[in-house]
Amino acid sequence: MGISRDSIIKGPGVVTFDSAVIFAKGDIDNPETMETVEHESSAHGRVLETIKERVTSVSFDPVGDWSQIATIMPYRAFVPGQSIFTNTDKPLVITSRNGETRTYPAAAITKLPSVLLSSVKTMLGPIEFRTIGTEASDWSATGSSVTDVDSGVTFPISTFASTNIPVMRYIGALGSVSGWTSIETTDGWTLDFELSTEDVFTDGQGLVDIIFKEIKVMARCTPIGKTAAQVNALLGWQGTGTVASRGKSLALNANNLVISGQDGTGSPMVTINKVAAKSAGYKFGSTTLRLGEIGFVGTSSFTSGVKDPIYTFGTTS
Repeated sequence: MGISRDSIIKGPGVVTFDSAVIFAKGDIDNPETMETVEHESSAHGRVLETIKERVTSVSFDPVGDWSQIATIMPYRAFVPGQSIFTNTDKPLVITSRNGETRTYPAAAITKLPSVLLSSVKTMLGPIEFRTIGTEASDWSATGSSVTDVDSGVTFPISTFASTNIPVMRYIGALGSVSGWTSIETTDGWTLDFELSTEDVFTDGQGLVDIIFKEIKVMARCTPIGKTAAQVNALLGWQGTGTVASRGKSLALNANNLVISGQDGTGSPMVTINKVAAKSAGYKFGSTTLRLGEIGFVGTSSFTSGVKDPIYTFGTTS
């Protein structure tokens, strides 16, 4: 017996989250896994396998729409102990071109994408969402975890605009540090964001929340037109007045790093507050560029005892 091609479910999808319609470069991965616990008897081996948790994630590579950066990178001003799901459930909806939707009523971003500032790269790396049940819901409640609609939904293609995907040359400026106020690179900048969280479980409902702990950032580039001596001075590697002493804080050598797009007013601009150079590399060869990648890490600063946001996204004026 044959099979109708129309019965084979396929086609691209798009994610809607916190009012942003986020298109993907490729596939949207949406695994659902039932975590279990195995119970054993010395006489019988495994005798029982019980349900522990429903684990759902949504991951993909965004196309790099700069207008959505605040939604995609939401934890700038979060404080330790704050729920990443906030006090109001934020649904995540996957809409497919063939008119289907899958709606998770409570979702949050658990893996922040790298930000790639370059004239030859797509701006955003992979992003991942986790989902949980709705606020104060029970597993048995209909729609508390997921709702599927199999037909009749409009694919939101009209929201796409390629003009929101900036690809351009970027230049960095490290405060007023001599020799580093205009940093040209071989292939742009990579900003990596490390999000630390803590899961919250109950015996009856499993995972009910994820708590924000900290966010760290590292900015990486391979500079061009600088000397090894300039790099060593930037690191504070040695000499009088440097910070390269055991027990010294990196913050003593920290400056704001501003990376600006060069397509005129309105170009993307990223500020990483109080960064310090932490790593560098050198290569020696007949055709190899001497300077390797430099890593800048964000340090902690405080205003009236409150930790300052570590990064800011904006546009050039």
